[in-house]
Amino acid sequence: MPGTSTQAAPLIPFGAFDLTQPIGAGAMGEVWRGVHRETGTPVACKLVDARRLPPGGAAAVRREVQMVAGLRHPHIVEVLDYGT
Repeated sequence: MPGTSTQAAPLIPFGAFDLTQPIGAGAMGEVWRGVHRETGTPVACKLVDARRLPPGGAAAVRREVQMVAGLRHPHIVEVLDYGT
């Protein structure tokens, strides 16, 4: 049928994850839909562009990740991994 495709979008390897499509963007980077390669868990990966961070921004992002990683609530994302 014209205009339809059954082909899956190419996966972009990123650490332990395969990224499938961008779902948002902001001042510091992008958020991508993906899947954890080993477990099949659906994920959202926040990709921060270090060139767009203000001075001290990398440390602020690390603190944010560490703080969110300690939270457990059904309406708060779970941190599975972070790094460069």
